[in-house]
Amino acid sequence: MNTPPTTAALTLSLTGPFERQGTEAAEGVRLWAELAGIRLTLVDDRGSKTAASRAYAAWLDSMDLLIGPYASGLVRAVAPLVRDAGRLLWNHGGSADDLAQPGVVSLPAPASSYFDGVVDEAVARRVDRLVVVPGA
Repeated sequence: MNTPPTTAALTLSLTGPFERQGTEAAEGVRLWAELAGIRLTLVDDRGSKTAASRAYAAWLDSMDLLIGPYASGLVRAVAPLVRDAGRLLWNHGGSADDLAQPGVVSLPAPASSYFDGVVDEAVARRVDRLVVVPGA
């Protein structure tokens, strides 16, 4: 008996302020979908909360898996919509601490814990000098 393939949908910023991260994530998600036999729908949200929200609203009743967009602000925009529909949002690209909420399954560590254990690890490895350089 043939079962229909699992469907998954997400928005990523293939253009706009998160283009680099979105296009890199798109390559990985497409590869995963191909290898897993998942029918994938991917829409360019252009870094827009409105565009992302519109896409997820359209998918609430038609997709098996809803995978979150890249960037905490975009995840914040779509999470309530998905949660209020009784669905789960699989978050791979938002790491703000407040995204740890009902209905959001977060894969990344919260941003507040990014450097937990770095100093302890450096001491354990007998590192003589640890340099922390802030990003631009």
